[in-house]
Amino acid sequence: MVTLGHVVFYVRDLEKSTAFYRDVVGLEVAGRIFNDRAAMLTGGATHHELLLIEIGAAPGPLPGRSGPHGRWSRTARCR
Repeated sequence: MVTLGHVVFYVRDLEKSTAFYRDVVGLEVAGRIFNDRAAMLTGGATHHELLLIEIGAAPGPLPGRSGPHGRWSRTARCR
């Protein structure tokens, strides 16, 4: 079994991303932070397993480098 530990995604559109993880994936919104620019979502294991941070139309990373789009951190537990 694999359980989600904690994941942070930087997203262009917080409302669309929140709707996807809530309505399609089935997570619940646990709260909003950073002046309503970030949403915490949970599957029930902890306060929140997913944090979405809106960065808007900021440019992506340079080729070959990590940057503000996509995954920032993640943890998974396998049993």
